[in-house]
Amino acid sequence: MHTREIQAIFFDMGGVLMDVSPGYSREEAFRRSLGGPAMRAYLGDDFDLQRFLAFFETVLSGRAQRDPGIQEDAWREDKVMMERYTGRLVPYDALREKFWTHIAYMTRCFEPISGVRDVLKDLTERGYIIGLISNVFHPAIVYKELFTQWEIIDFFEPLLFSSEFRYKKPNPAIFRYALSWYPQILPEQVMYVGDTWEIDVEGARGVGMVPVWVNREGAMVSRDGVPVVRHIRELVDVLSARDRFTELTLR
Repeated sequence: MHTREIQAIFFDMGGVLMDVSPGYSREEAFRRSLGGPAMRAYLGDDFDLQRFLAFFETVLSGRAQRDPGIQEDAWREDKVMMERYTGRLVPYDALREKFWTHIAYMTRCFEPISGVRDVLKDLTERGYIIGLISNVFHPAIVYKELFTQWEIIDFFEPLLFSSEFRYKKPNPAIFRYALSWYPQILPEQVMYVGDTWEIDVEGARGVGMVPVWVNREGAMVSRDGVPVVRHIRELVDVLSARDRFTELTLR
């Protein structure tokens, strides 16, 4: 009897399951998070938001070059960044105010991709194991709460966020950890669906998983042998095509 090749499907989050509303901007996020009374008292009246944003981008770039595979701790990095910028210790109340105000604004701008719950339900009913591997900077509970609100959290096992793990994609450690949840399934029986070629496609392919690239521009059907979809609802067609090809080769 033929055994279906793909047994599990692991997803990226941003751009695949979740989108950011058009009204979101990083500048507005910082304007709000730095505008509370405790943070204003810490920064002083001569604080220049544009100068701070330029500093932030420099820090962010340096962090990425230092070790792109290591996940930073958001709270500590926030503290270090503010103290590097001002040259003064940041009070706890100001740090807390900034951190959670930023998250409150950010999460209000997150929304599920249209039809995502129906797709996950369909794939689960077809017998596929569903998991998630996502790079996030902020605490994982933020995203777990959103998934609970959107009624999709129960589809995922594992639900793996890099902020709860030492490594982030494309480091192979985070992919291998996700694979370890199902030792009876081979890496080549696990599909990984992501929207960033260098991080998601190459990272998954590096550990033997089967990548699918979400390219919402819809300019191609495949790239370098990797299936390309515009929306995850197209995964059923990709999976059916793979199963038909496997059955033909086994005859």
